[in-house]
Formats: sequence, structure tokens, C-alpha cells
Amino acid sequence: MLPASAASTWELDSNYMVAPQGVNERVYALGLDSTKRLIAGGLFSTAEAVASRGLARFFQDGTRDASFEIGTGVANGTYNYVTDLLVLPDDSIIIVGDFGSFNGTARGNIARIRADGSLDENFANGIGGDAMIRHIEYSGDGGYIIGGNFSYYDGISRSRIAKLRGDGSLDQRITFAHTYAVNEWVDQIEVFDNGDVLVAGDFEPYNVKKFLASGATDASFSYNYSNYEYAEATFLCSDGSILIGGVGGLHRHNENGLADSTFNPFFYNPEIYGIRELADGRIVVTGSFHASGAIDTWNLTVLNPDGSINMSSINDLFKPNEWVGPSVMNGSNLIFAGRFSSINSANHSRIAQLNMAPILNPPNAVYFDRESVTLIEDGTYAPAFSLRMDATPDSLVTVILEVAESDPDDLGFAFPRIPNPIPVPADEPSHTETTVRSTSEDFGYQQPRRIVHRIKSVSGDVVIGEPSEIEIILVDKDPPPAVRFAQSHMELVENGWHQFELTNFKVLFDSEVEPFIDIQIATEAATTEIEDSIFVFPEDYINFGSGVGYDVIDITADDDGLVHGPNTITLRLVAEEGYEGLIGSPSTMEVRRHDATSLAGWLILRYPENWSDSTINSIDTDKDGQSTLLEWLNDSDPLEAKDTKYPIALTEHLDVENNRYFSIRFYYSNQKSGYTAIIEHKTSLVDADWIPVWRSDLDPDFESELVLQQPSDDPNDWAEIRLPTPIGVSDFVRLRYETTAQ
Repeated sequence: MLPASAASTWELDSNYMVAPQGVNERVYALGLDSTKRLIAGGLFSTAEAVASRGLARFFQDGTRDASFEIGTGVANGTYNYVTDLLVLPDDSIIIVGDFGSFNGTARGNIARIRADGSLDENFANGIGGDAMIRHIEYSGDGGYIIGGNFSYYDGISRSRIAKLRGDGSLDQRITFAHTYAVNEWVDQIEVFDNGDVLVAGDFEPYNVKKFLASGATDASFSYNYSNYEYAEATFLCSDGSILIGGVGGLHRHNENGLADSTFNPFFYNPEIYGIRELADGRIVVTGSFHASGAIDTWNLTVLNPDGSINMSSINDLFKPNEWVGPSVMNGSNLIFAGRFSSINSANHSRIAQLNMAPILNPPNAVYFDRESVTLIEDGTYAPAFSLRMDATPDSLVTVILEVAESDPDDLGFAFPRIPNPIPVPADEPSHTETTVRSTSEDFGYQQPRRIVHRIKSVSGDVVIGEPSEIEIILVDKDPPPAVRFAQSHMELVENGWHQFELTNFKVLFDSEVEPFIDIQIATEAATTEIEDSIFVFPEDYINFGSGVGYDVIDITADDDGLVHGPNTITLRLVAEEGYEGLIGSPSTMEVRRHDATSLAGWLILRYPENWSDSTINSIDTDKDGQSTLLEWLNDSDPLEAKDTKYPIALTEHLDVENNRYFSIRFYYSNQKSGYTAIIEHKTSLVDADWIPVWRSDLDPDFESELVLQQPSDDPNDWAEIRLPTPIGVSDFVRLRYETTAQ
């Protein structure tokens, strides 16, 4: 919010989001995280000319944050764009819009993205919305309220508006009492302190409606005005009034819905897309319009509380060449975005910033040209800033740097390096540019740190003017944690045979760790019996050294006979005491513990080194008395698994109607035609017989409707067979080979 005592004039930042910075298409949503990095969502496909479909993050100076890696981003929708977003306290981001997947994982127009750009698989992992979600708002009770074009959420009827729990699933306790026509939608949502909900969009009878927290219609809300073709912007003001804008203008209403006749803004051909109230009562309005009065502005203007144009906020004839939509306050600066590619004929790539005009120092003084600059500590990014002068100096001026403050106190070798003193040319009232670097690479992940530098401009021995300050924000290029488990869970079998081959898991490093730091692996479980039966060796901690990569640790089970059936235990990767800040957040991995009668998990295919009859007919690694090429092993993350002897055999799919089914992949080619491949399954290990699913001798040309991939002449080629229902994830499936009868 803009402080009421601050200077009121904004100036366009000519260095912010100019090519190649910015994005290549329209922006619909903006947000700031805890370190003031800007998150943008929209229809764009690139940010700073790098692929970034629908979502991007930027440092305060407008450069793209390359550590925010979203992969393929939003896809598999009709239009594939983000319409709205919420930045959560942990810097994760909830996005909504029109998309069917995020980075290759199915999502129904809603997803939560972690601070490193990866998808949070535990949020909104159901069907989601069946059509576009246009807006999301906090519900005030730990959940969310969404609006859009959808008719169903998670497969349950919810027309245009729905209440969600904190994990993104549908809160079935709340149904909002309104019936929407086929072509109607909800575009905006506001939640009052008492939980009541205001919605606006394109629907009968008046495009605006208010609900009680229970979902019932608020009968006391007397809104019955046909002011808009449809409403696209709403704002709950600090005095309790409600601003509503859209195609048709901007109006203010009292808490009871009645119009406020004292508020009379005037626009030519208005389409209002965004509204923001400043701390001093002024109102920022964005959209597609021409605001005419004592000054003229286009697509963005600032109004006084009575609706008149505030003449001192923005210079006359401020004119983005296309519409402006979302905006966000960063301190006293206003960041705004939309479809524009230029402002007053100067290049700006869909995002721009209005800075508070600097308070000029006395003549000949030198000051920083910006409030902050971001420094990445691996040396790949050395940002520049400028020193500006109010007037031509009478003599040579130098700048002396002082550290005003730092956090934390001990920055070690990561302290930034700036030339000191900095010479300033004396021939013109222009500027000189300098850069800031890190004195060395820093080990591990550090939370963003801030160092405030102060300058003194000196001519001879005389200090000229008042100090000027610039905030230098240091960040590491890698997100936390620096060390993590390579997989989210693993399978552990307790019946003894599994101990012949120890279950391995990997520990990965995101970045360098300081040499000789002990990373401890701690166990947590609901009962002592389970916890005591897990043994991590060779010791209870590992010295990882400083190499970036992974170490493999073995784990086995003590066959104590106390546990029967699936149980869970959690391993936590933690830093040695005193180094918690270096390593980052703990990483967890779930160990799923089984005995032979209650196995549940993935089947892993293990194939022999050669295809002789004796090899095929002698392997019985799953100890069921049958020759087979299948055995139960740990569930390795396919993205991290490197050993080609253990490819995943059982794969989950979704058909066109989102029904789940499974397939099994195995090695088979025309060159192995001397063998019959047989796929069988049973629902329990105690069942006497295996049930045939598919046989290659009955389908020699692999033309059955169950075949998803046919083998070729390559002896190392895959075949893939769909498993028919009711095959489930808890069933037992095996592949075995018989010598073809001669």
C-alpha cells in the first residue's frame, strides 16, 4: 500500500521489463512472494525469450528468475493460460485458468506450484474443474473459493462457483444457491470478514450477487442495477463500500448494495479490468478506456475518492498501447501488466513499473537510480545499477560506499563486491553504471539476505548532499533443500527373502554442500516396534563431502515378526546440529513396510543377461514356486532411476473418461519367437491359481485390443499390454515365459 505521507507522483521506470525482459503475450494475474519476486500468469509462452508457458517469476529488477523451473508449464487445455493466482506464505503458488496439465501431470484447471517451480502433487489431485476456472480467493477458513465456467468439480455438480478445502479438494458442505445458464460465468469473487461472498461476472439478473457464508443468498443485499454488459473487476474498500467495474464503467456501492451517487468517474468506451485502493484513499483503475479530465490517460488512471482524476499521480497523456489488467504494489511502486507492448511509444513487454519520483538531493549530489538489485551468488548474474546526478558537478566527484545494515550479521565470503570508491564523470549531469558481484561462490542454500548500501558523494573533502540507499538482495541459484531424497517412498518386504538384495535409495544434492558436514538420517514412526525394525547402515549418518550428485544408502528390515500388513515409517534427512540454515528444509521419504501376505505396490521387471532356456526357467526371485521374470523391489522414482535392469513394468494410465487402468511392459521381440510370454494375475498370494490375462501364442501378431505397443525385430524392444479391469494396484501380476511347443 502506498504510504499516505509519501510523494504522490509516479514516473515510468524506463529500464524495467524492456526487451528482452518481459513476456511475449498478455498477462492476467500478478503476485509478489516473500522476497518481493514478481509472479506473472497469463497467455504467454516465453519470458525473457525463454520457454515459460503460462507462468514466470522475476527478480525486482525485472530479470527472469531462472531457478523457477516449470518445465512445459500449462498445457492440454483449450487455450492454455493462467487467469488468476494466489501466492501462499511459503512462496508456493496456486494457479487457475484453462489447462489440463502442468509440466506433463494432469490437472483440472487448478494446480499448486512449489517455490522451485515443481508441481505439488498433493494439491487438487482429483479431477478438478471440468471447464475454465477464472478466479480464486481465500475463503477465510483455510480453504478457497473459485469461480468460472465449470459445471462440475471433482466430478460433483458445482455450477460456476465452488468452495474448496485447503488441499484443493471440493468442500461438499457448501453449495451456493444460484442457478446459472449455459453461457454464464463467474469472473470475480470477494470474501468479507464474516465469510460472506460477493460474486460478479456475466449472469442474470444483474451480473452481481452476494451469498452468506453458508452459501444461501443474502436477501439484505439490494443490488439491482444493470450497469454493465458484464462485470470484470471488484474491490472491497477500507470504508466498507464496494467498487464494481466492467464493460460499462466503474461504480461504487454501499455495503447493502445500493449505488453511491457521490462517486462519478467518467471514461470513454470503458472496459474496467482492475481496481486497487491506495492507503490514502486514491483508486488505481486499469482496463481499456480513455479517462479524460484535467489530464488525459489511457488504460490506467488514478482517481480521487470522489471519482475525479488525480492530476498529480501520473503524467498527462500516459498511454499504454493496449489494455492493462492486474496490478500489485511493491512498496511505493506500482507494477502493472496486460496486453500492451509499449507505453508512450517506449518498449515495455506486457509488464511495467511506476516508481515514486525520487526526492532530489541538493545540486551536484549523486544518488542510486533504483531502490534494490538482486544478486545471484554463483556468478552467472552480475546486475548493474546506475548513479545519477542532479546537475553537472563543479569538480570531480567520487562515491564512497558504506554498509548501512545487513542480515544476517555474518555474511562470510558471500559479501558482494562493488567498486569503492566509484568515480563519477564530471562532464555532464548524466549517470555512471557499475556492477555488483559476489566475492566467491557460497555453499548450499541460503535464504535471501539483504544488504543495504549507502553512498556519500564527495567532491574533494566535502560531502555533497544526503546519503542515498540501494538494497542488494543475495540469493543462491538453487531452491531448498540442498540435499534431498530422490524418491517419495519405497517398498520394504519383511518375509526374509528380500534381505538377499538390499533395498537402495538415493540421496541427491541440489547444490554444493560444505565439506565434511554430517547429514543425519532420522527415523520416525507411530510405534516403537516399526521404528526399531528399520535399519539404515553402514551408520546412522553419512558424510557427503562437497560433491554434487548422489550417494546410495542401503536399508533392510529386521524380520522380528511383530508387524503384519502395510505400515509406514518416515525417514528424515536433517543437518548436523548447527548447520540447519546451510542445508535447508528436511526431506522426507515414506517407507512402506509389508509382509508376504499383504504386498502392495509396484511390480518391477527384471530380465536376465541372456535368453537361454535355462536362465528363463530357473529364475524365481519372488519365491512363489513359479519360474518368472518378476520380483518385488523398491519403488524407484522413474526420473531418478538409472539402472536399466530395473525398468518399471506396471504403469498407470487414464483413459479419455479419466478412468484408471494399468499396463505391463516387457521385453519381447520377433527374434524371441521360441518363447511364449504369459501374463497372469491373482488378487491374493493365498489364491491357488493364477488367472491368465494374455498369451503371446494366442495373439502371435500382437493385434489384440489389449496391446498398447507391438514389439519389433529389435531384440531389446518393448511390448506393452493393457491389463483389463478389475486389475487393481493391490493385485499381483506376473509375467512368465514358456518354451514354445515344437
